[in-house]
Amino acid sequence: MKKIALILSLSVLGGCIDGTMGEKGYIWCNNRFIKADAGPFSTKTGRVAQRGYMYALASALTLQADNREGNAHKFIRPEYLEIIDKPVRKHSGFEATTFLRHPLNPGGREEIIIAFAGSNDAADWVGTNLLSSITQYSQAMTYTLKMLDDPRVYDLRMKGAKVVVTGISLGGGLAVHVVKSRVAAPFIDEAWAFNPSPKIYSNSDLNDKIWLVASDGEFLSGLRKERWSFLIPGWGNIGAKEEHTVDNFNLIKSNGIYAHYRWGIARQMLFAADYMEYKDVPATEPLKPSEPLKILHASEFKSCEGKYMKARFEQPYIKEDAPSVESSSLTNK
Repeated sequence: MKKIALILSLSVLGGCIDGTMGEKGYIWCNNRFIKADAGPFSTKTGRVAQRGYMYALASALTLQADNREGNAHKFIRPEYLEIIDKPVRKHSGFEATTFLRHPLNPGGREEIIIAFAGSNDAADWVGTNLLSSITQYSQAMTYTLKMLDDPRVYDLRMKGAKVVVTGISLGGGLAVHVVKSRVAAPFIDEAWAFNPSPKIYSNSDLNDKIWLVASDGEFLSGLRKERWSFLIPGWGNIGAKEEHTVDNFNLIKSNGIYAHYRWGIARQMLFAADYMEYKDVPATEPLKPSEPLKILHASEFKSCEGKYMKARFEQPYIKEDAPSVESSSLTNK
């Protein structure tokens, strides 16, 4: 399949403060750009994207900082994804956000989404990733149990609300650690790990609740292989079964480090989920925007410029003044 965007090697780490060096292509703009008959995704990949795009978004928002890099790759939080808790960042680097996802249709199931932040500063990289501190893993467990007992969450759980833990990078490792705990597991319905760290400090058993999603070739993909287990303290198999694993999102051509970042996997999930909504719609039917497309339409990415701003084909109408989304300046990569 033709790659949609070309990212220059080490663009983010090579001195480009806002992380946009080399970003080029339709994927940075907000129009549908994949033709309905292109078939860029397997049915499995598309279905996983449809099921999990909101968890990718929640994870990306939890990592989204109000700085040059964050503002150059900015997602906007939908109003139906309500923030109900965001504790102050711990000295260890631990950060998390708890969202309440309201159903779009009457009678739908509400969801509690606990999103853990990934590696975004020295405390994360040095303390947790390099020096193998387990503090953040303990804090993730403590925070999850606290939120499960929080009256706002407890009441919703008693009414049947779904509970999901999620995260990108280190955040994905924290989500897996929590769902594999005997204490928390009974109360969690799903765990979504995006480009996850293999440091989970837990068992390597397969787990029906875990979903693993990764960009093609992102740099942690190799380290998740068992042959590296003896070198990485806390290494463990993520535990997602084959039917719950998609690690081939390839709409963005880049080096492995860039492929790891939050905005890439989140945008690819959104575009894939939207593609599944329109690929089989007869040409005689009116075009309709999907929820993933509305989220993309509201996003603000600096690299959307030039010829890529023009739609490749007819687009569904999205009401500009619809009060469906609001700004969120929640921290990065």
